[in-house]
Amino acid sequence: GRIAKRDKFLIMDCGGDPNGIKVLRQFSDLISDAPYEMWMIVNVFRPETHNPSDILAMYRALQASSGLKITGFINNSNLLRQTSVADMLQANQIMQEVVEETNGKVVYTSGIPELLNKLPNDILGEKFPLQIILREKWL
Repeated sequence: GRIAKRDKFLIMDCGGDPNGIKVLRQFSDLISDAPYEMWMIVNVFRPETHNPSDILAMYRALQASSGLKITGFINNSNLLRQTSVADMLQANQIMQEVVEETNGKVVYTSGIPELLNKLPNDILGEKFPLQIILREKWL
């Protein structure tokens, strides 16, 4: 289907763990036959990715499970509406250690516009504004 056809842009969300991404293994040869991007989305405020060593372990596990190379990271570190500029700067520092270890890159740093506007211009990756759309009772 769409993986074999390269005439359009395709975005796939394969979950955030090695089991979710395992489905890509069957298509790894087909995907890697042409240029592709595979980004790992990281939230340093989740237990499984809260420090560089855990992020690197997940990075390696995702690559092993999928048979594909992760080409970049999206720093989506947040605590929903409780996220502060200090939190985002802490996440940026953690991601700096990860990219140094992997020789990778942060493609985007995402967050609500009010916070992104307060971050320094040398933050890793392009600033990617997001709006939080959740039911209030979930927050």
